[in-house]
Amino acid sequence: MTYIALLRGINVGGHRKIAMADLRALFADLGYGVVRTYVQSGNVVFEADAGADHGAAIRTAVAERFGHEVPTVVLTAAAFARAAAADPFAGRTDVDASRRFITFLHPRPDLTVLPEDLPIGSDESAALVDGHVYLCLPSGAADTKLNIGWFERRLGVTATSRNMKTVKALCDLAGA
Repeated sequence: MTYIALLRGINVGGHRKIAMADLRALFADLGYGVVRTYVQSGNVVFEADAGADHGAAIRTAVAERFGHEVPTVVLTAAAFARAAAADPFAGRTDVDASRRFITFLHPRPDLTVLPEDLPIGSDESAALVDGHVYLCLPSGAADTKLNIGWFERRLGVTATSRNMKTVKALCDLAGA
């Protein structure tokens, strides 16, 4: 089965440095096959048997080998592709794909709507679809209060975001 692992915060601002060749080697050492990475920020497509807790195995291995505690979200390629296709802001032709995001939450929170205290800016939009938060940030993500820290504190989950340009590239890489 094909999976996509999203490792949060590696190689960002000079922190938690991990070379992609070393990350691919780690995945191979874990027994994963056909390991591919996309850009330098912790996006890994790999093949593995279904049913195992791949996220926990990856987090533990990264901590042991590289000394970094790295929040990790793992989805099947099919689930990732469904999330990509569900983007409620896909029709926003005025907003580039690099300014539309999916925030992946793990474990999936028991929500049917976003919290009322969502700190949304005047030009920002957010939607909850099938357990993922979709963000449309026309001014960019640098100054938004709708960041992964807010979701983690408020919902008590692990969160990591990818822009829709990266999401599409990962879908293509996974053949999803």
